[in-house]
Amino acid sequence: MKRTIWIPVMIAALACVLAQTGCWKTDSNPTAPQITSEPLSKPLAQSVRFKLTFPASVKGSPRSLILGETSQIEPKAAIVASENTTPTVTFKLILINIGNASTPTTILSKTVPVDASGSAQTSFNSIPAQTVIGDIHIEGGHISGFSDFHGATDLLAQVENIVELSPKNSNTQPDVIATIIEQILSSELLFPKASTELASKIKTSLEGLDLSTSTIYEDALNQFVNQTMVQASNMTLATNSVVMDSTSMSSLSGLSSIMNE
Repeated sequence: MKRTIWIPVMIAALACVLAQTGCWKTDSNPTAPQITSEPLSKPLAQSVRFKLTFPASVKGSPRSLILGETSQIEPKAAIVASENTTPTVTFKLILINIGNASTPTTILSKTVPVDASGSAQTSFNSIPAQTVIGDIHIEGGHISGFSDFHGATDLLAQVENIVELSPKNSNTQPDVIATIIEQILSSELLFPKASTELASKIKTSLEGLDLSTSTIYEDALNQFVNQTMVQASNMTLATNSVVMDSTSMSSLSGLSSIMNE
């Protein structure tokens, strides 16, 4: 059974109607004018919160804790400094701009120090209701031995949204879903085929797969492409597998020779 935790350090992204474009970053040329028309044209999420899920195999990981306004941080949930320095936490929301090949993502990022209680928090404004990757990096510290977390979900308008994050490379469902989206983003062949509700569709395609295998990331991408992308776009695959670049899980190779539009 997975253990989950809700902690103040992971509360991020309370949406509001006031746009603060200074928070927005895109993966386009940083010297170019900021592009905000794509995300800001969509309905806004009421709020977004991060929830950490640890692998069941991790001994001593924090137990579940649902926070209210007066909740106190649990000692085991605190960020522990790795060195004699004040840790910092970088919160990111990576918005997936489906259909926008020139600007596939919009990145909201803030870095804050960890306070004396071992917590940190921040907020973002005007978050569009679309697929997002949540990402947390703890510099100079860790929670239960982990410093990097990610996960993904499809944000809904006018409701509180939960983005479940797990340690990177942990073979947990949030980790696998976020990794597959990252792989799709890195592929000029796959990203144009991506559709809305991407996180939910990937989650559905994972049914029946053994997440504990060493090849889960390749297997998950292959199954998603074959079950979802191929049928939706009438593509054909000459083989049953997508060939992965042996030097990097973040890029694809061989797809151009097996995929026909």
